[in-house]
Amino acid sequence: MEKKELYTPKQKRSIETKNKIIAAGGELMLMKGYHNITTDDIAKYAGVSTGIIYHYFKNKKDILLCALEQHAFQITEESMSELINNPKIDKDAYLNYVFDYFIKYHEENWTIHEELEVLYHMDEDVAKILDKLWIETNKTLFNILKNMGLSSNNLHERITLSLNLIEDFCHTYMCDAYSYLDWEYMRKQTIDMIKHLLFEE
Repeated sequence: MEKKELYTPKQKRSIETKNKIIAAGGELMLMKGYHNITTDDIAKYAGVSTGIIYHYFKNKKDILLCALEQHAFQITEESMSELINNPKIDKDAYLNYVFDYFIKYHEENWTIHEELEVLYHMDEDVAKILDKLWIETNKTLFNILKNMGLSSNNLHERITLSLNLIEDFCHTYMCDAYSYLDWEYMRKQTIDMIKHLLFEE
């Protein structure tokens, strides 16, 4: 059976419809999780028919991949805006801002975050786009820090270590089994490690 070709929107109205579906899918996945919604749910939330969904997308995963690109770009912009707009910002203040941002993000989106962790190891398409977004985030931060006058010596590696420290902290913070830990102490130690990696070479 011949596969139906997906419609590539060119007119403004069609582009807006596709973007509306992506936005609706992304919002629903953040609220309820990837596995807890269907394309029918996305269509209803976007205010379009299910047939329109399949006019632009192969399946729910196709919407997820598009939503990931848009959402990840938003996260990068929001988490780095303070540094972009004020390169002379106090480093402690900025790192505390980043910690607060990502802790809040994990708290609000933990279900989809856990699902993406699993999908990363099970779905090649999801893994590819998450790797791509991670690399783009690293490159964006590299350019910002280099423009601030930081040494580019092993800067990609230092950024990767710093991002992993933040991500690991957030994952541990979200786990009830570790509720006995002193989070303020761990936060301060993590920030000190990142400051040393990025700013005190």
